[in-house]
Amino acid sequence: MVSLIAAPKALCLVADGLGLPTSTLSYQDLSKAVASVESRARSVLEVGEAITKNIGSNESLASSLEVLGIVDAVEGAARPFLSPIGIEHSGTVSGLVGARQEQTGSVMALIDYLASNAKPGFPARELIGATQSALDSRAYMSTVERDKSFASTFGPYLLGLDTNRAAIALSLEWARSVKAIASKLPPGATRALMGTQAKEVAIKAGPLILQANDELASYKEEMASMGHWGKLDWMAWGGSPMPADAVSRLESAKTAVTSLLAWSKFLASRDDARELGVSDLLNLAESGKLPCEFLVSGFEFVFYKSLTRGIISTHRELSRFTGAGHERLRADFAEMDKELIALNGAMYAARVDKAKKPLTGVSAGRAGDLTEMSLLSKEVKKQKRHVPIRQLLRRAGRSLQELKPCFMMGPLSVAQYLEQGQLHFDLLVMDEASQLRPEDALGAIARCKQLVVVGDPKQLPPTNFFDRLMDGDDEDPEDAPSVVDGVESILGICEHLYRPVRTLRWHYRSRHESLIAFSNNQFYDGRLVVFPSPFKRSKRLGVNYRYVKEGVYQDRRNIPEAQRVVDAVMEHMLTCPNESLGVVTLNQTQRELIEDMLDKKTRDVKGVAEYLAHHEGAGWKFFVKNLENVQGDERDVIFVSTTFGKPAGSTSVRQNFGPINRPDGWRRLNVLFTRARKRLDLFTSMLPTDVQADEKVSLGRRALREYLDYAKTGVLQNVRGSATDREADSDFEVAVADALRQEGYEVEPQVGVAGYFIDLGVRHSERRSEFIAGIECDGVTYHSSLSARDRDRIRQEVLESLGWQGRIIRVWSTDWFADPRGQTHRLLDFLSARERLSLETPVDDFEDEIVKDFEPELIEEVQVVIEKAKADDGGAAPELDEPEVFADIGDRITYETLDGLRERHTVQIVDSPSNLRLGLLNDETPLAEALLGLKAGEESALHVPGQAPRRLRVLAVIRQAQSLYE
Repeated sequence: MVSLIAAPKALCLVADGLGLPTSTLSYQDLSKAVASVESRARSVLEVGEAITKNIGSNESLASSLEVLGIVDAVEGAARPFLSPIGIEHSGTVSGLVGARQEQTGSVMALIDYLASNAKPGFPARELIGATQSALDSRAYMSTVERDKSFASTFGPYLLGLDTNRAAIALSLEWARSVKAIASKLPPGATRALMGTQAKEVAIKAGPLILQANDELASYKEEMASMGHWGKLDWMAWGGSPMPADAVSRLESAKTAVTSLLAWSKFLASRDDARELGVSDLLNLAESGKLPCEFLVSGFEFVFYKSLTRGIISTHRELSRFTGAGHERLRADFAEMDKELIALNGAMYAARVDKAKKPLTGVSAGRAGDLTEMSLLSKEVKKQKRHVPIRQLLRRAGRSLQELKPCFMMGPLSVAQYLEQGQLHFDLLVMDEASQLRPEDALGAIARCKQLVVVGDPKQLPPTNFFDRLMDGDDEDPEDAPSVVDGVESILGICEHLYRPVRTLRWHYRSRHESLIAFSNNQFYDGRLVVFPSPFKRSKRLGVNYRYVKEGVYQDRRNIPEAQRVVDAVMEHMLTCPNESLGVVTLNQTQRELIEDMLDKKTRDVKGVAEYLAHHEGAGWKFFVKNLENVQGDERDVIFVSTTFGKPAGSTSVRQNFGPINRPDGWRRLNVLFTRARKRLDLFTSMLPTDVQADEKVSLGRRALREYLDYAKTGVLQNVRGSATDREADSDFEVAVADALRQEGYEVEPQVGVAGYFIDLGVRHSERRSEFIAGIECDGVTYHSSLSARDRDRIRQEVLESLGWQGRIIRVWSTDWFADPRGQTHRLLDFLSARERLSLETPVDDFEDEIVKDFEPELIEEVQVVIEKAKADDGGAAPELDEPEVFADIGDRITYETLDGLRERHTVQIVDSPSNLRLGLLNDETPLAEALLGLKAGEESALHVPGQAPRRLRVLAVIRQAQSLYE
């Protein structure tokens, strides 16, 4: 029983050697387990017998298995370096053993061959490495032999393993030596010393070199002997001269003897300059990198840049300065300054109000006994039967002064209402003092402690003429009585008594410099500060000349001229309702005529009444005045009727111009010419040549002639337009202008006419009569201002009121020095934006300076035949809402040619000489005569000698002061 239990375990031990499972669970069925083990044992025995048979009959099964293990080991070891050998299936073991034995024999034979050719004691591994190197050398030699460059270089000296390596190495060393000194050898020597005949060449060259060295030593001694003539710095002369160029260089020196003195001075100056530390700048000039003509400017650039950097680093406030920050500071200052002025006014008003101490006065008794506040309280409640003003001021004057400390009165009112000794004032301010007689002013002066007198000695003095006396044409100006003898006005007395006289020089009422330019030049000696306009010439700004060709002066009147003025007044009221207007005549008779004509023509005209009411309510009432009564008035637009002209049937103008001929006549004209804020239209029947003026005539008559010429031509002696031809005030302005010119902009320095100039003006690319921008630099004009208020607020506001709003940009020198490129881009962006905005303004508002027209020589030959139907002169006047405009002198006319290629041209007809470059056409030329009288849409024919007739059509007639009736 025990044997049966241990049977499975015993079977496991037998099965392990036969390659069967060794788990006892596989042998629980003993009968099947024994059969399985027996079957496997029988199979193994058969395999062993088969192996023994193949190995040999003398071998046992155990030894046969050992042989198979050895064969397997040899197979594994030989597999990496022996090629595989196909073994047939039959006799596998013996075949494999035989094959491996054969291969082993071959390897041993190779080893025996190598051993017989190797040196004694040389290891087999090193022998095999040497053999591999030999094979690599043979392959490299084959590559070298196929390389054409080696063959061409070494030629027959390349003999494979027989090559003489030492000879080639020597040749290469020779070549390196020759190459090292090649730069010092004469041309061709290098090639000769590297050629096949190098040895022979070297042998021959040796003695020659020794001889050359000796001669060179003699040459140097000879050159050194020249030292007693002076110091020879060959290095400064391009290095020591070689024999090849010594003769030519010495000959050059000999021929340049005349330049020796200048050269020596240059050397001395250069030595001095080097001691001052400008060697780098001199080296740039001597090397040609800096042109000699820029040497001074280059030094100035370096010097001033270094100086500026030193100043900025020393003064920290400059290094911290930025234009953007300062602009914000200026804006804050301007706002605070205006606020401070308003607060000061409120503060003083509060102080005055707080200090009021009106007297109660007599409050009981009869009404005639009441005084001071008691009287005033009673008078305020009354509706009628008030106490006379003189009596009121006598009885309640002190209380009135407490309530209203400022009185505004004329000199006659002072004498009429203020009894002597009743009221006294701390301060008296007299305005328009040039028209106040001394005797009229004394009453007011006697009632005050302090006196301020304001007036213009260049304007009208006091007058006591009646109007007819002033208008007398037959009066001899030499016999005309003067107003007063001696001093004319209280202003004249004060000028003599009180020194110095303070002059108010700023003139910013006129919105265009041409309105004040004549008076500033003629009467104020150019001392007024006039602010420039951004427009050189505009339809709505400046002085305009309106010639009345048909004017006739008779009975101190000029009816055609008055008619033109009336037409212009009506047109202005209907087309420019927001601009105030005044009319001035040179005598009272012409004034009355214009008033009568206006009264008749404006009746029931829609728009006129509204215009009059609007401006009267605004405080700028329309007026018609003669010359003597207009002082102190100003309006947006002033129409002037000069009145005088040729009498009927006469070809010349009488030279009696009333009060203008008198010694003070020029003052009247000064008043007349300075009344307009925006525009002055001069209606006149006189040409400048109609007024005769020489050195003997009065200043008034000369001024009249010169003003007629100025209004007609726009040119005044010693007075320029907006472009003054002045030089820039500083190099800073020049640098800014040059930077903009390089970008294609037209820049003009110092834009203005008198006193104040914008540093740089930039013209519009298409409308040259317009400045698109004004550039202010912090130069002389800025830092010479006496107050920050003038410098940073008032001047800017005045310029903006004249049309520069949005056109002014400021460039600060510190910003420009630190970043000129960035500031240039900032300016370019501003100018680009301004140009786009300017293009949105209608072109018709500006006078074009350049207008295309026919060639000058062609115009002179044109014969015009007008083919048009003229309107009946006696017909009804056109409707006021749509007036027809017929071409007249002063109008800009646009027309086109109808034959062939249509061309459009624009000209302005003037009674001055033609200037085709400016598009100005004299009214007596044939072309002007053809266009005069035409209206838009009408045609005429031109006949040019030698050419077919050409038809013209008028497209537009643009008038600066358009007449409603023709």
